[in-house]
Amino acid sequence: MDTKIYTAPHCTHCKRARKFLDMNKIQFTEVNVMEDEKGYREMVEKTHQSGVPVLELKNDIHVGFNQEIFAEVLGIKKRSLLSRLKGRLKPKEI
Repeated sequence: MDTKIYTAPHCTHCKRARKFLDMNKIQFTEVNVMEDEKGYREMVEKTHQSGVPVLELKNDIHVGFNQEIFAEVLGIKKRSLLSRLKGRLKPKEI
């Protein structure tokens, strides 16, 4: 699966998106648009905007981080996602 994520170091949503991909064992290529000018131009050309994170999955582009949309696009089953989250929460948080 070809997954690319455009990020910036200061972006908290980017950190959450990377963590989500890592937690679900999704291999991805990260492009730091603050350090990679070519990557920045590529992202703007594809999205017509400069906000991050941007998830590129094959020909689909998703701007911002929405856990449910990422899960759907990446084919992560809700049950699997919920069980991972429950395992990380304290009993009173469930």
